[in-house]
Amino acid sequence: MTGIVLYGTDGSTYVRTVRMLLAEKGAHYEQVPVNVLKGGPSFTPESPRDRARMRMAMGIVDSYGYGALIAVAGYHLFPDFVGGPDQEARRLAIDGGRRVLQELMKLRGGSAFIAGERPSLGDFYVAPICFLVSLTRDANEVFAVDGFAAWWELIQAMPSCQATTPRFS
Repeated sequence: MTGIVLYGTDGSTYVRTVRMLLAEKGAHYEQVPVNVLKGGPSFTPESPRDRARMRMAMGIVDSYGYGALIAVAGYHLFPDFVGGPDQEARRLAIDGGRRVLQELMKLRGGSAFIAGERPSLGDFYVAPICFLVSLTRDANEVFAVDGFAAWWELIQAMPSCQATTPRFS
């Protein structure tokens, strides 16, 4: 490991938040200035409608999706972390996960991605959770949602998705 590298400009309130936390922890780090306002692709859609869809997707995941989908994955992948085998909890998680994916696919509508024709933060937010679910025997049931298969195929074909696949031991 090479240590902590913090990318961002000193004037950013977000960068300062991280710097303050690192200082509180006594962590050593290197800061590399980056002008986030200049250049680079944005993962926030330009249209207000698509930005709203992206934020709604992230809100759905925060409020309902993470808990349900991680519970499905956890039941199979890290059962001790989720309190051990519990068939009723598993069933509730499967149902909840499907409802969340149904809502996300409704938001997506006829678009390629959740909030438009290009990937947004909303897609990057939910894809890693869906990956964990995909490793379980409940994946087919959770993912049996209209529109999900096409979206999931696009996500899995993205170089960033392929390059960041976790390697579990």
